[in-house]
Amino acid sequence: LVDDIVQLFRTKVFNFFWNYFSLLTHLLLVGGAVLLCVSYHFSPKGTKLADLSGNSAENVGLALFSFGAGMEFFCVMQWLILLETTGPMVLCVLHAIKDALRMVSIYIVIFVAHFIAFRSLYKPFHLGSTNTTQNTTTYVLAKDANSFKTQRGLISNLFWRIIASAGPEMVNIKKTEDTTNNFSLEFSHLMGLVLWGLYQIIIYVLMLNLLIAVMNTSYSELWQNRKRESKYSKSFFQAKFLEPLEIFPVPFRWIYYLARAVYNSKKEKNQDPIKQDKKKYFFLVRELILNKQDAEFEKSSDDKINDLKKDIFNELRKINKLK
Repeated sequence: LVDDIVQLFRTKVFNFFWNYFSLLTHLLLVGGAVLLCVSYHFSPKGTKLADLSGNSAENVGLALFSFGAGMEFFCVMQWLILLETTGPMVLCVLHAIKDALRMVSIYIVIFVAHFIAFRSLYKPFHLGSTNTTQNTTTYVLAKDANSFKTQRGLISNLFWRIIASAGPEMVNIKKTEDTTNNFSLEFSHLMGLVLWGLYQIIIYVLMLNLLIAVMNTSYSELWQNRKRESKYSKSFFQAKFLEPLEIFPVPFRWIYYLARAVYNSKKEKNQDPIKQDKKKYFFLVRELILNKQDAEFEKSSDDKINDLKKDIFNELRKINKLK
């Protein structure tokens, strides 16, 4: 965790996705472990976590630690980038996750808008309302629509419709005295069915297919340049180990900092060490690579033009021979 924090204040060349992911992972691990140990130490002896509330400090710490442990193992994914067979596929997975995260804001707007509409439309049937007693009301929610009686049930119902559709029975309203029809088609009751259908068309059909299309586009663009992208990510990952402190693994980094402090205290004040600007170095390497690619592209374009000229010249010679 300390090393991740130190990395944030160093040169920005190596600060990319995995640096922030590692920082978040170690924050969850350390925070969860500290909260779990401290709270469990002050709890009565013989206390079982299963007997405690889900909001207790012990269970909250355990949940944070569990997420951190899973994310820590997920970091193994960055080592698969070094392999030529799995490197491009790992990059495709990461790009797909980023595309999904970019669409979260759109999902939130659609979700909140329909939540407000359903909340207002089905408010007479919510628990606590004066019209929810089965014996006195003329209209009640169908058996499968009982989740719309509470705010928690409504949120859960709308959320899981993102990945799975459901039938109209989830929002049906029926008349208590009508035993032949399972649901009412009166105007306000019909509008609930219409709103339910529109929500599922937008959130499940349109948005899900749009997300798939965006992922396919990113996958196609990345797969066309898979070798170059894989080599770039591989080089970017390996460049992290060029720093002198990478000689020691994370638990022993204090040895490097101790040796550096001793060196700085012992060296002469007038000595001016030669420092290499690594950020400028990598930007220069990048410019050289881009210039090399542009030169190869121009050369290939010239070759195509020359081949076209030769083909035209050969065709003209054939025509002249026929004459």
